[in-house]
Amino acid sequence: FDTQLDLRYCDEMPFLAASGDALMCLSGRTAFYRKSIILPMLSDLVNETFMGEKVISGDDKRLTYLVLEKGWRVAYQNNSHVFTPGMRDLKTYLKQRLRWTRNGLRADLKALRNGWPFKHPAFVFFQLDKSAQAVVIILSPIYFGVSLLTGAFETAIAIFIWWFLSRALKMYPHLRRRPQDISILPSFVLFTFLNAVIKIYALFTLNTQGWITRWHVSRLPQVNFLKTLPGYVSTGLVIFLLIFGVAILIRKL
Repeated sequence: FDTQLDLRYCDEMPFLAASGDALMCLSGRTAFYRKSIILPMLSDLVNETFMGEKVISGDDKRLTYLVLEKGWRVAYQNNSHVFTPGMRDLKTYLKQRLRWTRNGLRADLKALRNGWPFKHPAFVFFQLDKSAQAVVIILSPIYFGVSLLTGAFETAIAIFIWWFLSRALKMYPHLRRRPQDISILPSFVLFTFLNAVIKIYALFTLNTQGWITRWHVSRLPQVNFLKTLPGYVSTGLVIFLLIFGVAILIRKL
C-alpha cells in the first residue's frame, strides 16, 4: 500500500498534472474543492448509475471526473503531507484493490463514452494504457511457464531477470524514501501478476456494487457465490485462452 501511494503521488500525478490539467482521481483523503463548483453537481454525484444499477462506491473518482467534464481545472500540490493508514491484512487490501479497480473501469468507460477526456491526449493515453496493462502483464508469467515446459530455458531466465529489473525501476520512487524495502521486491513482482488477474476479474464483474471492505447491513445486500461464478469462469477462460495462444505461438517459432 505504501509503495502504491508513492507510485501514484511521485510518478502518476506529476505526469498527468504536467501534461494537461487532468488527473485520474483526486483521492478523498487528499482533495479540496470549491463549494461553488460542487453544489450544482451533487445530484449527479449521489444518483450515479451504471447499466441501470445505482453506484454506491467510487465517489472521489466520480467527483473528479464531474469537475473535469464541466471544464474546470484540477491541480496537484507536491509539497503537502497526508497521513493515512493502510489495510490491516493482505486479504482486506486485495478486496480494496478489487473495489478500486471496478470503480476506475466504470468511471473511465463512462468518461470515454462522454468524450471529454479526448481534450487531454496524455490523459486518454494513460487511461487506455492502464486498461490494457492487465492482459499484457499476465502474458509474462504465461510466457515464462510455457518456456519452461518447452525447454526454452534461456528465454525463461531472461524473463525472470527482467521481472526484477523492471519492478525495481517501477518501485524507484518508493525506494528513494525507503531503500530497505528492496527486500519486498519479490512480493511486488508477484503482486503485479495478481493485480492483473484482479483487473480481468473486475472487468467481468463491473456492475457488482459494494464497498466490500466497509460493509454494513444498511448497504446493498452482499453478492452470493452463484452471482460471482460467471466472473470467475470468464476470468479463467481468458487466462486459458492466453496460455493456449502463447503455446501455439512458441511452437510455431
